[in-house]
Amino acid sequence: MKKSILIEGYTTDEILQMLEEEIDTLAFIGKPIIFKSGSAEILGKLHLEPDYLIFELAQINGKEEVVLPSLWTLIDRFARLHHLKRVDWIVHAIHCFNPNFKLCFLLEKKGFTVQTIPDFGEVYYYKHTIRS
Repeated sequence: MKKSILIEGYTTDEILQMLEEEIDTLAFIGKPIIFKSGSAEILGKLHLEPDYLIFELAQINGKEEVVLPSLWTLIDRFARLHHLKRVDWIVHAIHCFNPNFKLCFLLEKKGFTVQTIPDFGEVYYYKHTIRS
């Protein structure tokens, strides 16, 4: 049986079942947030547009190889539930003081590419189209 990674003490299903106003209060506040997933601490920002989501990751302290797949699943399920067309993933892992080569390998394996994105700079970027 696969062990579930908790995000701030909640399972993916519990997060998806939260009322809209609870999710808005916790995640979509227009500023970067720090949250825990498993033993990792993550600095990120969520920005919801009418038909897509921008998920920006600034820093992950901990086991990226475990956390990223869990975040991917959560964000994908959230996008499907809210009938979004895509998720833009932006990961600031290019110019880190202490680069994490495992993270870079994982991102590239998933299909992320290094791009210069207006307002974000040079980042790992992936446009994930949501299939209905």
